[in-house]
Amino acid sequence: MISITILIDNYIKVQDLVAEHGLSYLIEADGKKILFDTGQSRNFMDNAAIMGLDLKEIDCIAISHGHYDHTGGLSDLLDHIDKEINIYAHPDIFDEKFAKISDISEKDNYRYIGIPYKKEDLEQKKAKFVFQKNAVELAEDVFLMGEIEDTINTNNFFIKKEGFYLSDRLLDDNSIFIQAKDASILLLGCAHSGILNILQKVESEYNIDTGLVIIGGLHLVGLNRSSIKEIADKIDKYDIKKIIPCHCTGITGYEVLKEVFGQRCVMGEVSKVFISD
Repeated sequence: MISITILIDNYIKVQDLVAEHGLSYLIEADGKKILFDTGQSRNFMDNAAIMGLDLKEIDCIAISHGHYDHTGGLSDLLDHIDKEINIYAHPDIFDEKFAKISDISEKDNYRYIGIPYKKEDLEQKKAKFVFQKNAVELAEDVFLMGEIEDTINTNNFFIKKEGFYLSDRLLDDNSIFIQAKDASILLLGCAHSGILNILQKVESEYNIDTGLVIIGGLHLVGLNRSSIKEIADKIDKYDIKKIIPCHCTGITGYEVLKEVFGQRCVMGEVSKVFISD
């Protein structure tokens, strides 16, 4: 049995729990517990405690990409679990990452959106980084998918190198694919590589004959309805059993996905649990 619990997300309906602009999941599969992302603060840990989930039991951590809203809770988590633990990620996650703010003045303005910690400081807290550009199996039939070269245009995201702001291709964007018995599961961080590019890789490298469940951020926020509808129609060409949009999908994105997928589309939210055989 496979269980995926959303520990933090932008949306919430349950009293006493907390939402934030961030994402974190607990994956339980093959007797293993894998944490995928850590939100932007320790809120995911507090939610887990309220839900009766002991994060000290996790076997490893996977990071979708090096943005603060997916890594900000990492330091507090390492303090909490207080043990040596593998953290699987792309080697670019510690690049200096920025978002461009163009409407403040005539000058280009940039705000830092990268990991809010130094690698060495996290290693002092017993983190063991396992950097991989290619796919890696985290547990039986649970894969961190690795780099996708055909990324979409990232106009608003930059990395700083030698004092210059360069376009960030976000090659560190990682998703998780899970081969379950009754469906295949695609677990997304922000899908910065482009959801259609990710689906192409899934189709070419994994068996999805049993249908596909998509959970996570589809990064549709900021797109107009017609563009979102075009993407949704292309997603629907796959055998989609369920789609659970979270985080950076955006309200308009959710509305259009709901129109296209109907009852197969369910809003992601803090504490939602997806279970598959």
